[in-house]
Amino acid sequence: VILDEGRDKVTISLTGPADAWFGVGFGAQAMKERPWTIVVDGNGKVTERKLADHASGDPLAPSLEVSSNEVVGDRRTVTVYRSLKGAHFTFHANVTEIPFINAIGNTPEIAYHTQKEPSTLLMMPVSSPSDKHGLCLCQREPPPFGKGKGTLEYVPVQGQKGEAGVSGKAPWG
Repeated sequence: VILDEGRDKVTISLTGPADAWFGVGFGAQAMKERPWTIVVDGNGKVTERKLADHASGDPLAPSLEVSSNEVVGDRRTVTVYRSLKGAHFTFHANVTEIPFINAIGNTPEIAYHTQKEPSTLLMMPVSSPSDKHGLCLCQREPPPFGKGKGTLEYVPVQGQKGEAGVSGKAPWG
């Protein structure tokens, strides 16, 4: 995902299997949050949807322009773009983390996913003519043993034998 605030443009590149559907939903960690979702079917057709809880949801009017759709070997890469502001999801240049869900099917048409995963996209600045430095990801000394801090997050897998947990985050350290 590349945000260009000056041009009011977001460019999104998605890679998945060449012969099966794959998709990504922005601003959510679960289908029930009804994210704006981009789906690429096994023939390369790009559609947008508003997902539903454990369902493919509703098709949306197109807001994306496809700039490339290439198959190399068994992988398809599709690059699309649109305005930062959308009817169902808006990208903000000052937001550093974007939650998302992604999924892959095993058929050309959208159907139940065979793989799925919630995650978070970390947005980092790049250098520009006025700022030649961008963001420095510098190595530093790790904290002493037992002094680390962070968050543990559990994401249950629906239908997994023995699954009894619920989603949740807990600070540690």
